[in-house]
Amino acid sequence: TCGCDKGYFGDGETTGIGCLKENPKAECARNCAWHATCVDDDLCYCDEGYAGDGLYEGGGCHPICPGGCSKQPSANATCAAPFTCECPAGFEGPGVAVMGASGCFEATCYGVPGGGCTGKATCTKRNKCECPEGYVGPGYGANPCQRSCESTYGPDCCVYSEWS
Repeated sequence: TCGCDKGYFGDGETTGIGCLKENPKAECARNCAWHATCVDDDLCYCDEGYAGDGLYEGGGCHPICPGGCSKQPSANATCAAPFTCECPAGFEGPGVAVMGASGCFEATCYGVPGGGCTGKATCTKRNKCECPEGYVGPGYGANPCQRSCESTYGPDCCVYSEWS
């Protein structure tokens, strides 16, 4: 992969746009997107590690992950940042296929106290239990997820002070 020296922009490729000198007094009438720089009059260019049209009103700039992220039926990894694949909630791993093995595998929470998540909690990453919205607590062992309210009248029953 080619690159450009400081003060220049482009892909550095002889078959692409090459390297062009930045104009330090450049003004872009259109807004450049996040992770883009106005490099010449009305020319926004995505920063290193990002690709796209560079325009806020257009497609913007999105992170690139050369080689791609792991794709599998139950857990597609996404390119979350330049050169960084991320597995979805409930899965963990590098997000890229390694030596033919899947890049994302189901998270396990056997190492938390009590040997796993309890009640309404789900295992989102290795040994990390999370309670659903409206519930609080660690979600494992003797501390399962509890309704997030001021007082309870049995399981799944909650009274808020503004209602009482």
